[in-house]
Amino acid sequence: MSETRDRDEHNVQLDIIHGSPHGSSTMDSPNLTIWEADPMESDESSGHGRLNQNNPNAEAPEKELTLFALRLAILEQLASGLGTLAFIWATVVLLGGFSIVLSRQDFWFVTVILVIEGARIYSRSGEIEWQHQSTWTFANGPQGNAGLLRRVSAFFNPTSAIEGDQQVEGQMQASPGRFGSSSRTWNFREIPLLSFWGRVFLLKNIGEVLIWLQVSFALGSMALSLHQLARQNFGHPANTEIGNRDTALNLFYSLALANDLLFLMEKLYWSWKINQAKLLESVSRKCGFKSSKGTTDLLNRFFYNVYSACINESIFGALKKDLVSYAEKLLETAEPDKNIMGAQILLRFVNHDQFAFDTIRRVGTSAKTMERLVEMLSWKNKAEKEIRKLAAQVVSKISGKRKGSIHIAKIPGSLEAIASLLHTGNHDNESGHEEHEFNLLGLLILRNLSSEHQNCEKIRKSPGLISKIIEFTDTNPNLPIIESTGTSPNLLLDEHPVDSQIKLVRRALQVVLLLASSKGDTGNALRQQISRKVFIVGYIRKILKHGKTHMLIQKISIQILTYLAMDEEATERIASTGGVINLLLKIFFEPGVSEETSVCDEAGEALSMLTIKSQKSCNMILQECNVLVQLADMVSEKLQGPYASRILRNVCVYATPCNDSCLDEAIKKVFPIVLERTIAEKGKLLEVSVGLLVALCKLMKHTRFHEELAQVKIDHAMIVKRLIDILEEYKYPDIKVPRLRRYVIELSIWMMNASDDHLELFKKFDMEKMLESVAETTTELENFHLFSGSVGLSQHSFTVADLLGKASALLQTASSTSVRDNN
Repeated sequence: MSETRDRDEHNVQLDIIHGSPHGSSTMDSPNLTIWEADPMESDESSGHGRLNQNNPNAEAPEKELTLFALRLAILEQLASGLGTLAFIWATVVLLGGFSIVLSRQDFWFVTVILVIEGARIYSRSGEIEWQHQSTWTFANGPQGNAGLLRRVSAFFNPTSAIEGDQQVEGQMQASPGRFGSSSRTWNFREIPLLSFWGRVFLLKNIGEVLIWLQVSFALGSMALSLHQLARQNFGHPANTEIGNRDTALNLFYSLALANDLLFLMEKLYWSWKINQAKLLESVSRKCGFKSSKGTTDLLNRFFYNVYSACINESIFGALKKDLVSYAEKLLETAEPDKNIMGAQILLRFVNHDQFAFDTIRRVGTSAKTMERLVEMLSWKNKAEKEIRKLAAQVVSKISGKRKGSIHIAKIPGSLEAIASLLHTGNHDNESGHEEHEFNLLGLLILRNLSSEHQNCEKIRKSPGLISKIIEFTDTNPNLPIIESTGTSPNLLLDEHPVDSQIKLVRRALQVVLLLASSKGDTGNALRQQISRKVFIVGYIRKILKHGKTHMLIQKISIQILTYLAMDEEATERIASTGGVINLLLKIFFEPGVSEETSVCDEAGEALSMLTIKSQKSCNMILQECNVLVQLADMVSEKLQGPYASRILRNVCVYATPCNDSCLDEAIKKVFPIVLERTIAEKGKLLEVSVGLLVALCKLMKHTRFHEELAQVKIDHAMIVKRLIDILEEYKYPDIKVPRLRRYVIELSIWMMNASDDHLELFKKFDMEKMLESVAETTTELENFHLFSGSVGLSQHSFTVADLLGKASALLQTASSTSVRDNN
């Protein structure tokens, strides 16, 4: 289980690192990010992975048990049929029709056989019930025929019996929830039927006593029948017509013998399959269960359930039973030990590579079972903690699949039950460990639920739930105290942090990230709600500062800031929290190994978001001379270059044309690079380059622009022709580069305003016709900085239509337009 959960912790990042954590956009459009619109967005999107269906048609291992039970039931029915026929034959024909011609010996033989058969039939009807009940009440040691020979000596050996009981009592004390805590009713296994020989006549032993009685009765009946059939001396009473008496007696003894032989054959077959062929161990191994007495008891109980159904209901009842449906029935009972056994069966199958698909599909779509499992999550009695933990583990697996996640969220009170797993407050070691287990399971379930967009709204409306989740993101937690060999109160600085506490922080951050990255109106409301929690940004700041050795946690934290920055109010809160912008810049400027580089990319993405339409964030960067120079240096890099370009563009929007030496130095370094990229590049790199070029041009005069073009050996006609070619290439808005045509038009307007020569060049290359073509294909897609799925966020100050109007007006008045200074 722990290995599976650890894999899940890292697998969830696959959909988070370069796009929306809600996996639909990353699956359907792998390269989409918050800078691009997602046309595939729908309410059906889901971040849940597909189930492993290596062999969905594989035979269920318990079929061997059900087939075994069916065969035994057929033998039992045949034996019972022959026994009934012999009983009727004896009572109606022999004792009724030939009673006066039977010899004394035959009369008593027939009578004894009938009594023996009657006793055997009666004991047989009760033996199944006794044996079935004993499997629930005697969990320590083999049950039924499997351990019959090994345990028979214990019936009459007080020492061994007492030792066995002490072992069982030890198990009961170690797991009080399994057997319940009430002492007001009798425990089945301890009921003494007689005041003497209590060990022999405890109810727990009655089932096996009945088995031995049946075997003894069958052997005795068989001996009597063989004796009479072998002798063939039925006597000849004087002066009496014997008629068909001998034939009737032979038929009776033959029927009785056949009945006994079938019964003994059934017992031998039973004993051979269990003891020699190791049927239970084989099924256990194929089910993926661990080899233990507990597993054997589990399968024993299932077998007796199937066998009793074949005998008491329908002989083909076994064909309709399996371990999953059996487990669901166990969950419905009010008996703790049965609840635990049912949850254990489900947990083993939902974690089995071969049977997880079918099990999760069946259980996840069963309203009754899911409601029962969710109800168990809120059980807080100490005696029920084992059931609660098992139920949480099963729910966590089912919630990892889309339909299961949706079904769980629809159950009334489900979120309240899940929230109860997040309780904290115990400060002793033992209780702290147990509490952390429940906390981890609760966060895992919430993480799975949050992966489904339609569940996010329900989580948002659940009172106090988001605040509780955010509490777990604190790396200086006021949580249950668990011993650590470190000395730092901050988990990230502890040399030997407790793994469960680190995992708690990571899972809580993953839940917050999934909620913050939700799309549409729900996403907007969630981002506002999260950002208004006064502690969240402070907690993330500590992670940015001390999370160098915990890259995954640091990466998730930065992604949370990125998505929160989609809300303008949240952006201002983040920028107002001291040190956050500087910490992000520090991470961005320190690329290292591949994992660290990924964190650097996330920091660049966050800074790009935080500087959009945020004068406070941009002014903080403009005030740092070395930051501007470092950003300029990074523009030429392959990986961090696009992020640095976006940041510089956003910062330049709030810069003013002046003699700022640092800004001037940054422009000198960047301008040649973006000019060359504008001429040569395509796609996203072209978009960010043209966008940055527009921002730089607005900070310089035309004369400097001319000098920069000459320096890179690009003439004015070449740049004008390139801009028109870009518009020609992108005749329609592209979701990959939704702002490219806008940037081209903005740059064209600046150049037209800067020089009449530029106006002539644009007219020469038929720019007016191209603008008309663009005007016919504009959409709302081009009017936004950011996108949450298919919803545009942070609208530009001017629409593309406004820009097209300005450009057209300049072209129409080209002859009378004078050269204006750039401002």
